[in-house]
Amino acid sequence: MMPIVVKLPNGNIVDPIAKAFKRFHYGEAESIHYFYHFFTSSNSRQNITPDNISYPPGKFEFLICGEIELSPEQFTRLMMPVSFQVKQVERNELVYFQADGDEFSYSCEPPGIQMTFNDECTYQKARKIADEVVHNLTIAGFSAELIVLDNSKIYKFE
Repeated sequence: MMPIVVKLPNGNIVDPIAKAFKRFHYGEAESIHYFYHFFTSSNSRQNITPDNISYPPGKFEFLICGEIELSPEQFTRLMMPVSFQVKQVERNELVYFQADGDEFSYSCEPPGIQMTFNDECTYQKARKIADEVVHNLTIAGFSAELIVLDNSKIYKFE
């Protein structure tokens, strides 16, 4: 499915067609009413900025959901933030990415791509990295949505 991305007057970028498909596929959890209310309200952008939401270091993870299947070349190009120097490191047969003193990794599992950061990384820095990755995916034509996970809770995805 090719995303149809719309930039709203308040600055939010949304994919309304993908939202409708998600509603059909996942059911009531994907509220279309909430989607349009949230993304069309004039102050909604303020509600999702990293400055207004915060988690202590080590208490969050991110999940990137959407129709995302990447070749190794696409992964290298799209899954790296642009405003940080990122270095790939292999340790214990796992791949990690270092960005200005902090470290993150990816795990591809249904229902998406999980981003995990080291326990010392601040939420603001991690959110900036995750937002840049989602932006890279979106402009490359993928339907990507970032979900913040409080890692003190247990989540069930069906």
